[in-house]
Amino acid sequence: MSDSDSLIRDLEESWSKSGVLESKNCPKCGQPMEYYKTEEGKGFWACQKCDLAVKISTMASITIRPWEKIVRFFVHGIAFSVLLFVLEFLWVFSSVFLVAIGSFLGLIIGILLLFLIVGAVNSVVSRFVWGFSMKDSAVSIFFHGLVLFLILLGVEIGLLFPTLVFLGNPIVTALRLIVSCFLFGLIGKKVAEMWTE
Repeated sequence: MSDSDSLIRDLEESWSKSGVLESKNCPKCGQPMEYYKTEEGKGFWACQKCDLAVKISTMASITIRPWEKIVRFFVHGIAFSVLLFVLEFLWVFSSVFLVAIGSFLGLIIGILLLFLIVGAVNSVVSRFVWGFSMKDSAVSIFFHGLVLFLILLGVEIGLLFPTLVFLGNPIVTALRLIVSCFLFGLIGKKVAEMWTE
């Protein structure tokens, strides 16, 4: 172990003792786990008894109580929907501009930009709601957004049927909003886990 690794380890131990980086219990045996960092700077928790290593993002999910998870799914879904709604206005204006100056090429760039926006929004929300350490390269954000967009498009199509059947019914509208927020949060978290560090 190098001097810098030792210094980081000592600092993290002092953070842990002061409550900044609280210790976690092993999900397998219940013993306290210790925090380590790899040479690339990626953090993980390790149990000496079970020889189990857990990524920070996975540990964050394991240590959250079930009712807190449900609340976080809703918070994730609401935050994602609101941020995306706001950024979609900017995307529409920029896409119209791109199509006006570049026709078909502008349309392609606009669609690619949409996937980047979806991936970036979900990355930001996942960092704040779940404490994930996200990959932030443009390629990762693009594919993150592409996968999430396609899944959410399928969900929206599935939720469209009951909305059209019971058009104007306030109870169905409220239920659709609650279900969509929960599903957006659940799916957003699961997709984000694929792009954690």
